[in-house]
Amino acid sequence: MKKKSAFTLIELLVVVTIISILMALLFPVLAGYMEKARSMDCLNNLKTLGQGITQYMSDSKGSFFAKNAPVDEIWPNALKNVYVKDWRSFRSPFDKITKDRPSADKNPPPDPIPISYGMNDNLFDTFEGKWKAPTSTLIMLAPAVDTTTSSKIVLFRADAVANTSVSIKPLGTTGSQNYGTHRLRTAINVLFADNHVSDMDWAKFTDNTTTKGKYQWDPFYDP
Repeated sequence: MKKKSAFTLIELLVVVTIISILMALLFPVLAGYMEKARSMDCLNNLKTLGQGITQYMSDSKGSFFAKNAPVDEIWPNALKNVYVKDWRSFRSPFDKITKDRPSADKNPPPDPIPISYGMNDNLFDTFEGKWKAPTSTLIMLAPAVDTTTSSKIVLFRADAVANTSVSIKPLGTTGSQNYGTHRLRTAINVLFADNHVSDMDWAKFTDNTTTKGKYQWDPFYDP
């Protein structure tokens, strides 16, 4: 009679230990790939929104969005009604999914659409032709981070919905705490006024005191 083979308890523990070690080694690698993928999706969203902004300003003869515009004409609604048809472009993959802020896979879109991105507050009611340094000036920031909280969790401003201006003020980004979206909260994705996008260190993003920092926040800065 052939004897049946089976794992002993020690052999089973060895196998479990090896699997645990492999998982511990692979998890940071997989997490890193997932973060890079989310960052790329976020940058692509900014590119799409940037193209919509460019088209809007072209139709408006270079005028940027009005801050106190009627609800239908504030920037999120002005873009999604005409220039950016896919609502998912407004939804950052770093934006935490909740009942009120559902996944970008939700169909039909929620109402109001959750807006993950904030405009540079200094750009409202301005004219593109008078901007001093479009290649350096921030136009849109990702995401609309609530910088008043001490939590490491990315939280979004209470006004980051489709019926407000959805903007970020430079003075609201100061402080030693990191509120970025990735690279351990030390980085954030941004869109510049010349329509290029970039991954930016949080420390550089919050700078509004040096010459370079003033250029990125103030479209009329002229030393």
